[in-house]
Amino acid sequence: MFKKIFQNITLKISNIHLGLLALFYIFAYVVIESLVQNYIQLYIFTVFLALSGIYFSWFRGGKWTMAYVAFFNLFIVFVFSKLLWSQKIIVTPTVFKSKSFIIMYFLTLLFILIVALRKSPADTKLQEQNTLIEREKQRRQNLEFMIASRKLKYDLLAQANLVKDELQDQPSRGTRALSPLDR
Repeated sequence: MFKKIFQNITLKISNIHLGLLALFYIFAYVVIESLVQNYIQLYIFTVFLALSGIYFSWFRGGKWTMAYVAFFNLFIVFVFSKLLWSQKIIVTPTVFKSKSFIIMYFLTLLFILIVALRKSPADTKLQEQNTLIEREKQRRQNLEFMIASRKLKYDLLAQANLVKDELQDQPSRGTRALSPLDR
């Protein structure tokens, strides 16, 4: 049941175009920024956006894309954290023990398990394409071999017919068999 629900959700997400997803991110950030006046809540939302961006990059682009996006997203979160720390907005590490962060820790752990145990749909699609390409290459090689063997067969038959015609045109030498020295 969980697998069917996950496949249904992944099918819906995979049909979302990246431009639409980017617009959704920008819209969500602008709406949250206008509604929330507290920098800590905005920071928590930014960290959530970074984590969800890592997930969508894994989902749409595969593990390699996820690695690049994760590096840059975590770097931006680090820079933002440093900025808030130096501005004395985050004064104690208790914000990292809040309910929002605990939920994000849990979601991150769940995401790590999904990434470790499953192939992303993008990686699966890439592997299927590579398999199809290899199959087509093998099919093409088999076709080339078949054509070359047919051509060789017809060339050998033509050559054998020429030899046969040449032997029939020679005067009969009696009943003895032709030896290679008689040519």
